[in-house]
Amino acid sequence: MRTPVSLIIYITLVGCASSPAPQGGSPAPRPEPTATPGDAPIVEDLAEPNRPLTPGELALLRPIFRDGIDYARVRVINNRFPLQPENVYMTPRGHVYAPGVLWQADFSTARSSLRAVFVHEMAHVWQHANGMDLVSEGFIELTRHRGDYEKAYPYELARGRDLVDYGMEQQASIIEDHFVITVDQRHPHMITNRGITDTERNELYAAVMKNFHGDARYA
Repeated sequence: MRTPVSLIIYITLVGCASSPAPQGGSPAPRPEPTATPGDAPIVEDLAEPNRPLTPGELALLRPIFRDGIDYARVRVINNRFPLQPENVYMTPRGHVYAPGVLWQADFSTARSSLRAVFVHEMAHVWQHANGMDLVSEGFIELTRHRGDYEKAYPYELARGRDLVDYGMEQQASIIEDHFVITVDQRHPHMITNRGITDTERNELYAAVMKNFHGDARYA
């Protein structure tokens, strides 16, 4: 989810969520693989027009998420999720909804800003694969920021904090901005740290993302 989202959308999403997260503050258990080596990948049967990830997209994503995503299961869907706003990507359940003008046959060949957005959306796929209930977390974000969802994206890097200590959208923003810095060689968008050098900034990213870089399935 990459732009403001109204309360009614999240109420609708929560109402049709199929796997709510456990209550009481305990993290959801890590999903265990259901296929054995040599089995065909398990692919959800989707009614909407969709495509798998392209070789170029896989080459883009694997250095970032490594084995934290089952790439064969992910689909880019050329259709709207219920009440999805215009010009808004949504990735609520492990697939990227990119209807109409948002559709790309291959995000790896798109302009740099779109590649970064795609990495942000795939960060939500990573969260979903590692047990996060994005629907519930999105509602929490909306409530925390009193309906102004744009406030969910900015973040301040700090030593002693881990990637998973940040909010759902902040995690995706951190991964997106790290991609922007390391791959596209551009300035990050959502970081709020001021008065630090690029070296200090990069050291903060390394500290916050240390566990993620060590094991993409740690969350």
